[in-house]
Amino acid sequence: MLAGIKNFFKRSFLENRPYRTFAIALLSSVLFIASLYCAFFTSGYADFFTSLFISIFAAALYAFALFSIYRIAPLRSPDILLVMSVPIALAILFRIYCLDHVTTDYTVFLSQWTNYFRDNGGFLALDSSIGNYNIPYLYFLALFSYLPFPDLYLIKLLSVFFDFILALYCTKLLSVFTKNQTKLQLCYCIVLLLPTVLLNGSYWGQCDSIYVSFAIMSLYYALSGRPFLSVSLLAVSFSFKLQAVFFMPIFLLLLFSKHIRIRH
Repeated sequence: MLAGIKNFFKRSFLENRPYRTFAIALLSSVLFIASLYCAFFTSGYADFFTSLFISIFAAALYAFALFSIYRIAPLRSPDILLVMSVPIALAILFRIYCLDHVTTDYTVFLSQWTNYFRDNGGFLALDSSIGNYNIPYLYFLALFSYLPFPDLYLIKLLSVFFDFILALYCTKLLSVFTKNQTKLQLCYCIVLLLPTVLLNGSYWGQCDSIYVSFAIMSLYYALSGRPFLSVSLLAVSFSFKLQAVFFMPIFLLLLFSKHIRIRH
């Protein structure tokens, strides 16, 4: 009986492209619909319009992820996009499910800072000394103070967006060294579904994916022959969080290998 099931699976799925395509598309659709369900029916702090906003964000992020993968030359294939749609939908589902979690860091710091901006003129309040984050991130909090959606979701969705930027540029960075499609697909999926990446933004509401994304972008462009852009992105990374200093030794190696020069 097991042998019969195995042969049926092999004939109908592994060796039959239409069945395989349909199965993958169906799984991806189910996961994506589940993420929209979470957005509408499990968001404890969301009204209808907030749920709609989260759903639109999820759909746009899904489209952006597939489009950005297609822009990577070795992965420019409809079959690859179809396969990648499953982990992408799964990653979005996990993140939406985590959005309602409230941390002490949010209640004591992030929400208080956003409320301060809301009560004191938004961007006009940036001249005050508030919080212990660098100015670029505070600009986002000031922007959120104008929007009619819960701060908790806005703060987390910002980090979620940069999770996908991080996965994209880790994959692009790997593409400098290899054009192997399997390795590139695994890189994207591993970064996107890595528990530390997944939990950092969508569960804990932290913003580490932002500065790390800019640092990885910087490294990618340094190795791609665009040193001015590379150094500029490293400066942006440093402006978000001082922990970007840990990337500096890599740039010393790039300096010695003449990928960048002192004038940059």
